[in-house]
Amino acid sequence: DPEGPGTVRMASVTNCTIEKSNRGICVHVRDGGFVENLVFSDMVITTELQESHWWGAGEPVHASCLPRSAGAPLGAIRHLQFNNLICNGESGAYLRGVSDVTLDNVQLGYQRTSTIPGGFYDLRPGDAGGGIVQHRIAGVYAESAERLALRGVSVAGFDPALEAHHLKSFELTSFAGQGERVLDDVS
Repeated sequence: DPEGPGTVRMASVTNCTIEKSNRGICVHVRDGGFVENLVFSDMVITTELQESHWWGAGEPVHASCLPRSAGAPLGAIRHLQFNNLICNGESGAYLRGVSDVTLDNVQLGYQRTSTIPGGFYDLRPGDAGGGIVQHRIAGVYAESAERLALRGVSVAGFDPALEAHHLKSFELTSFAGQGERVLDDVS
């Protein structure tokens, strides 16, 4: 059951193009389910903001594990790989509540295409974290994650280029981006 406490594991998506999507790749757990061992590789992704009734904020990569509502079971997302992605859109990569995630040879470029005001992260479905959260958009935003690796990631047009909070075992290798790097409670 993709919209419940089920399990998804051992899958790969490769050689795909995603165009004009409100969210490119999205892996989220909200009802205590488990997602593990997924690989996304050799993809071209363009995103743009859509009207607010659609989930997403133009993120080419979104992976988050949050309870749908207060007191709901948490679940887990672990062992995700994003390899050889070329992404352009109105938002960057968003990673929250995940473990063992690698972005390897990923390009993230800011490209404004819609007239919809941005500057927010969309945590829907559910009311965890407030749903829509006003925030400046980073090329890569990561929060409450374990064993996150950014290898050969390049960011263009985002400021901050990287924003990370409460990360355990963070690897940053060959990261390129002109914007600010905000690192808070990162080891």
